[in-house]
Amino acid sequence: MFLTYEKMQDDSLDRDTSFGRRCLIALWLPLLKIACRRVTRKNKELESLFSSVSVSMEEGRRLEKSGASLDEMCASFANCLSDIFSFGIEGDKKRILSSIGSFIGRYIYTLDAMDDLESDDKKGAFNPILLRYGSLAKSKSHFEELDLVLSYYVSQMKLALDLLEGDENLFAICDNIICQGLSQSAGKIIKPKMENEE
Repeated sequence: MFLTYEKMQDDSLDRDTSFGRRCLIALWLPLLKIACRRVTRKNKELESLFSSVSVSMEEGRRLEKSGASLDEMCASFANCLSDIFSFGIEGDKKRILSSIGSFIGRYIYTLDAMDDLESDDKKGAFNPILLRYGSLAKSKSHFEELDLVLSYYVSQMKLALDLLEGDENLFAICDNIICQGLSQSAGKIIKPKMENEE
């Protein structure tokens, strides 16, 4: 719910958001804000999490305006997912889940930036990959390099995941996200784009 609220906030500030989407956001954003407040009023820990997520997302918006690098943008979203993944957990498991969440955040941000390359290039919108390589064609020519970065993030997640083997439930949830969800998403986004380039 918190991430949906923040995503709507982002879209409401994005000059390229369509008129229809702006109307939907204007309708739903206040209702979602009320729902978030209701939930956080009943639970101080959730209030702290919501505040932390908001700070991370606001930092991401600030970095975007300043034309930050891909690594800086990834770090901002990594902080957000690190807090979400480790919420309500203590001790060693908190550190492990925080690490997994952090690398998932980096993975998702990088993959999303790769997926948005064409539309961001057309709109002249900020994209740290376009900023790094200078053009759409050069960005696409570095997809194999970016795919290696994603593979590194997955390898780090799996190393942390191995430390959770004593907790079957947490291990199963994280394993499903890492081995099923992320790899399938990457396959749908990266492979077709690389094939088109070839």
